Amino acid sequence: MKLGKGTLLRQDIPTDSPTPTAEPSVNPNREPEASPTTNGGGAIATVSPLLKEEVSELIQQKQLITDALPDVIAEYKGSTEKDLEASILPSDEDLKPANILASLVIDKNGKFQQAIIITIEPAALRSQANIYEQALNQIFAQESFLAAHNQDGSKPDLSNLYIRLKIKSINSP
Repeated sequence: MKLGKGTLLRQDIPTDSPTPTAEPSVNPNREPEASPTTNGGGAIATVSPLLKEEVSELIQQKQLITDALPDVIAEYKGSTEKDLEASILPSDEDLKPANILASLVIDKNGKFQQAIIITIEPAALRSQANIYEQALNQIFAQESFLAAHNQDGSKPDLSNLYIRLKIKSINSP
């Protein structure tokens, strides 16, 4: 097989050919570029702290196993709507819509220590609970809490603040 002979490109093309003076593609009506938060998803989590009565009920139903509750449980002072940007997720995976019962471990100074997922629905997401747990740790790391305390003024070193979290995708209708 023999290839045809190549032809050299012309060398005599003037390099100072007239160029259009219009600015390159500046369109004042252009759509704003997508911000990172709207880029490829993310989700919104609605945080609902459980009241002490609900926690006691769950303990009686054996859904929660805990030591004695302090007289006044820790209190969440942050926003009940949290944006879960894709950037805080430990993987590229979007968080799927879920209902979560979690314990936030709060120290006696009202500082967040860690999130522990107790239940996650739908059950298919149980294998990904660690991803959700990492996301919760990111969300609550900078939040403020009131530490739990007893009537006598003592504060447990660590206490659990039980919350329900409803996660829904931003892109879903």
